[in-house]
Amino acid sequence: MKALLKRMVAEWEKSLLWVSAGLLTLVIVFQISGLLGEKQGDTTTPKPAQPRRSYLNEATAFAFMQPLQVPAPDARNPFAFSWKVPAQAAPAQGTEQRKAWKREKPAAPPPPAAAAAPAPAPAPAPVVAAPAPPPPPKRAVSILYRGVYKGGEDAGRQLAFVSSQQTPSGAAGAMVAGAGQAMAGVTVKSFTAAALIVTSPAGEDVTIELGQQKKIFLE
Repeated sequence: MKALLKRMVAEWEKSLLWVSAGLLTLVIVFQISGLLGEKQGDTTTPKPAQPRRSYLNEATAFAFMQPLQVPAPDARNPFAFSWKVPAQAAPAQGTEQRKAWKREKPAAPPPPAAAAAPAPAPAPAPVVAAPAPPPPPKRAVSILYRGVYKGGEDAGRQLAFVSSQQTPSGAAGAMVAGAGQAMAGVTVKSFTAAALIVTSPAGEDVTIELGQQKKIFLE
């Protein structure tokens, strides 16, 4: 038995084919036996008759299937018809004659509207004179007296030691000058340990004390 199973497993395609053929044979046999049994034992059962159909026009529903009959010569054609046109009444003649056609004159165009007077030209804007430019600032110099200076090549000579700043240029510096010498636009007239006297370009004498600063206009 084991050998048979092994053989069937090894040749499973052939086994499946034979099993399918056997099942198909059994089905065919059962079908044939069933048909034979029905023929031998069946009895004829009467079937109810189908109800008769009713037509909308039963009298002439199938008239088209009957032979064609030629109509009599004096028979009226059902497809022919006639229509009598009614007589038109004569137009009534009036006593008044129509007036001759007269062409109407075209209406005169309306007179052109008076042209509007041109608007007056706008008055010229007043000329505003540009403001005069401000005058340039006057040149001046601020002098600070620092004291008496001794030394240099001429040790016996005394000089005035000052610091100056000019406007509006802003130039500044420190310098020494003796009596009668010009510096920063002014002339040194005289000086002592306590004060310095300078002469402006306008010829005015200005006294500057030690450690003080004064502004002198140059024009």
